[in-house]
Amino acid sequence: MKHAMGLKKRVILLTVVVMSALTAILTVVGYTQFSRNVYEGYVKYAAAAVNAASAAFRKYSMGDLVAARSMGEDYDAARMEINTVKNSADIRYLYAVYFEDLDDLASACYVINAKSDEELATGEPIESIYSYMGEKCEEGAFDQNQLAVFRDAIRYDKPGILQQENNTAEYGHLLTCYTVVHDSAGDPVAVLGVDMDINKMHNDRKAYLFTTCLCVAFFAVLSIGIFLFVLDRKVTKPVTALSAGTDSFVQQLKDGVVPEELLYQKVEVSSQDEVYMLAANISSMVDALRSYMVNLKDVMTEKERIGAELNIAMQIQTSMLPRSFPAFPERTEFDIYAVLRASGNTSGNFYDFFLVDKNRLAVVIGDINGTGIPAALLMVITRTLIKNYARLGFEPERVFAETNNQLSESSEGMTTAAFLGILNLSTGVFSYVNGGHRIPLLKHAGGTFEPLPAKDCFVLGSMAEVPFWQQSVRLTQGDLLFFYTKGLTDAENEENMQYSEEHMRQRLNRTLGEVYELKDILELMQEDVQEFLGENRSGQEDTAMMILRYFGI
Repeated sequence: MKHAMGLKKRVILLTVVVMSALTAILTVVGYTQFSRNVYEGYVKYAAAAVNAASAAFRKYSMGDLVAARSMGEDYDAARMEINTVKNSADIRYLYAVYFEDLDDLASACYVINAKSDEELATGEPIESIYSYMGEKCEEGAFDQNQLAVFRDAIRYDKPGILQQENNTAEYGHLLTCYTVVHDSAGDPVAVLGVDMDINKMHNDRKAYLFTTCLCVAFFAVLSIGIFLFVLDRKVTKPVTALSAGTDSFVQQLKDGVVPEELLYQKVEVSSQDEVYMLAANISSMVDALRSYMVNLKDVMTEKERIGAELNIAMQIQTSMLPRSFPAFPERTEFDIYAVLRASGNTSGNFYDFFLVDKNRLAVVIGDINGTGIPAALLMVITRTLIKNYARLGFEPERVFAETNNQLSESSEGMTTAAFLGILNLSTGVFSYVNGGHRIPLLKHAGGTFEPLPAKDCFVLGSMAEVPFWQQSVRLTQGDLLFFYTKGLTDAENEENMQYSEEHMRQRLNRTLGEVYELKDILELMQEDVQEFLGENRSGQEDTAMMILRYFGI
């Protein structure tokens, strides 16, 4: 067989794709984790600086100075302490701002700012380096978004240390950590903030990403190379050889080479792994196939013989069931008709009817939970037991109880779902018991088919000494009873839809306006099932149907 792409090429392509995807995933995960850790480190560092500056603000009551809009005598001491914080920390800016009017972002003013020794050593006047209480924040020092954040923090007195990223044209990319400053009355009056330059963090991210990609790519290429080398020696070459050998063997089969002359080149695999087992199994399979083909003629002959025997078994089985109609031409109290359709050579479905005495008619229908010869034999045994016990004059409940006890000893796990009814022809009383079977349908004269009220008892042969409940109903002139096995309602069409009890009942009721004879009713039901199945003959199961009309006396 020719392939558009060989196994080896497909393995290489798949390996490259998978390893590339894995490399990308590992890189993204590592980069994300690294970025998170670095960012969290910056936040913690800036928060520590905010805490240190906040301590100085509380020490010198800077909140009260802001509330009074006065620098006071401790103002310079406070600046010296926050200058110390800035000197000892790698931060860009340390400052505090307030708003003259919280509704006007342009009213932002400085409270104070900190400068490092390096910034103070430029030689410029101190007044131009520092920002003082009440001094307007210069244009561009903060963007409108950051001012709005500061304003909201003061207005809503947000607790704790907050954070925000800002990117301004003048000061670059900054991480800001800030907290609200309170006066001695506990009212929020200003915001104390620390800015850190995080451009270095972004540069570190880029360097990490480049280094990671380079290392991962190197190890990925190395791993792919080693993997493909081992895979080629251990898997690809042996599998390719197996493919060539099996292709040659299949071609010989197509060319009609006799089984005795079929050749297969065995593939030698040195490793003791799954490929070795595959080669050994293919070799064994070829040998078994060759032996099978040599013996196929004898097998087919035996199969034909078994088929003939099964056909004879089916004929014997069906000959034991009542098939002559009218069954009791001399009786005017009733009419009865039944059919059995087997999907195979033998069936586990059965029906029976017989006179218990001159005044009582017994009807039986059943379904063995199995197929083949065992089911056929159990059917014969079950039918015989029921018939014998019924003719002893037992009521239906005792007939089933005795039959169940007998079958429980010898049914070898198979059970029988069955229904037995005995009709008193003079009174119309129909006594019955249902052993796990589908409930028959009853149609009173002038009515429609409806389920017969019936308690569901145990199936026959499941266990000994179980109870069976007998019920009865009175039939009047013209009443009909319809009995069926589950194969009728379980039949499936090509759409996997079942024939169903509702569909069956609707079709039965329609037949009443079309035909009168019992035989014609069952023939219409069979035709309807075949029409429902369509081309799906595999959906047909063993089916037995029986119909009884009571005329009275």
